[in-house]
Amino acid sequence: MQNIDFINNLKIRASWGKLGNNATMRDGRIDNYAYQATYGITGYSLNGLQVPGLAPSMIANKNLTWESTTVSNLGVDVSFLRDRLFAEIDLYNKLTDGILTVPPIYLTLGMVDPPIRNTAEVLNKGIEILAGWRDKTGDFSYSVSGNIAFNKNMITKFKGKLIREWRDGEYYTNLGDVSDVDWFYYLRRLEDHIINEYYLLDVYKGDGTYFNSDGSVKIKGGPKDGMIRTQKDLEWIQAMTAAGYTFLPNENISKQGIWYGDLIYADNNGDGVYGNTYDYDFRNYSPVPKITFGAQISLKWKNFDMNMVFAGNAGYKLYWLERGYNFTNTRIGFQLGKMVENDHYYFNESNPSDPENNTTAKYPRLKLQYDDPQNIQPSTYWLYDASFVKLKNLSVGYTLPSSISKKLYTERLRIYFSAVNLFTITSFPGPDPEIGMHTNYPIMRQIAFGANITF
Repeated sequence: MQNIDFINNLKIRASWGKLGNNATMRDGRIDNYAYQATYGITGYSLNGLQVPGLAPSMIANKNLTWESTTVSNLGVDVSFLRDRLFAEIDLYNKLTDGILTVPPIYLTLGMVDPPIRNTAEVLNKGIEILAGWRDKTGDFSYSVSGNIAFNKNMITKFKGKLIREWRDGEYYTNLGDVSDVDWFYYLRRLEDHIINEYYLLDVYKGDGTYFNSDGSVKIKGGPKDGMIRTQKDLEWIQAMTAAGYTFLPNENISKQGIWYGDLIYADNNGDGVYGNTYDYDFRNYSPVPKITFGAQISLKWKNFDMNMVFAGNAGYKLYWLERGYNFTNTRIGFQLGKMVENDHYYFNESNPSDPENNTTAKYPRLKLQYDDPQNIQPSTYWLYDASFVKLKNLSVGYTLPSSISKKLYTERLRIYFSAVNLFTITSFPGPDPEIGMHTNYPIMRQIAFGANITF
């Protein structure tokens, strides 16, 4: 860039590639003969006697091919002002097609495994940006940079489009035919949706009123946040039940069923049954972040140096309902989580002015029935924003002057303090959003003092 003074470097990058994958076994192993029919030992009746024989155990697919992944990248590297200001921008598009699946077959084909087929496609695309500034003034030098990536994945082809509609007075859906359930049953894979998208109930949200002017129950009334908190809330759900509406899973309105401090769920398909399987819906979120970002700061003044690395994720949510933390069903021998202990619903009906009453609590009432399903249904009530910023690494050091190092018979001696996973800024109530949805062993905070010695 000889004719442009303020631009020191400008590089445009582009790449394209295509890769194949022949890991065709269900457990990820390679099977070079998956396109063929396989046979297994079976029993057969011959002249009244049972004899061993062979029978097809999986249908062949002579058209089976490898999965293929096509990756396209476009990038720009640029620096300005004597390389003090620099940036990198990358766009990528990754299409994986011919993904190996095992679609179901008709029962009329008998007791034989369906063939492996190339039926699915997944698209990943995004943009990654890095920018920074570095400079030196006298004995002080510094470098500050930040990076951010916006990533999106989408299943573009799978088992077909989702249909949810009313037909001749009955509600119809083909969800079970066109989607797969992850090991966590509230995550699903469906065409035109992100991978492992949350599939959950909505907590009911009424308008805070209860009855019409003629005394009839108001269908869209009731509690605003889905929890039965007041006598008016309870009267509303009793009137709704009397009018023919059903609230699942417990149905009956009683202390052993649905009562003060319990959650109720929305009727999304309008069939009059609140919280049944038709009321689950997709949330446009998965446990995978849509945005990742970070920052790096390096400072040096004379013999002192400091380095910091920040990292974070955003644009994702975690479903978090864990025993010992925010689980409100009790069980002998299991500890009650402190967050539930301090803020669970309680209402003394015999003494409405009881100072122990807590009708504005965050968590539902405690229940003696450990397996009572009312408040632990997979719902948006337990879906939390998991965005976070974390100081991943901090180091502060001092390098002794060479005159002192030589007296200690060393070439160079640096004393330092370092810390890993020092703090996290997040609204997620669990131990650490970085470890995911469940209470796995937390990422440890480590603090160290040491010395780097060169002889």
